[in-house]
Amino acid sequence: MKRKPICISLLILSTLTCLAQQQSLISGSIFTNDYLPAEGANIVLLSDSDSAFITGTAANKNGNFQLREIRQGSYYVQISMLGYQRNTCKANVLAGKSFMLDTIYLQPEAVGLNTIVITAKKPAIQI
Repeated sequence: MKRKPICISLLILSTLTCLAQQQSLISGSIFTNDYLPAEGANIVLLSDSDSAFITGTAANKNGNFQLREIRQGSYYVQISMLGYQRNTCKANVLAGKSFMLDTIYLQPEAVGLNTIVITAKKPAIQI
């Protein structure tokens, strides 16, 4: 009688172990165009099929990031930082394998400000 609960427990644990082994890691480094680490850059993982949000993180002070516990599949990694152009990379993740992106360099985004013209009229009669 005691064998049945033990067998069921072992079966559940082995299933959890198999699921844990199928998780992967995506990592990379982000720098600005002048080779400085892009600290605080936003990294978002999107599904390739429908662009659904999967997970996200921010780059550390060295410009490095890691996205953990990623399932096997095809993804887009979207990198953005205020004042820089958005960058998107494709990532094909295999079960239990780490995927490292090439070093990413963010290019500055040229933002043109609209001009403002102020006009005023002086009154014809002044007291």
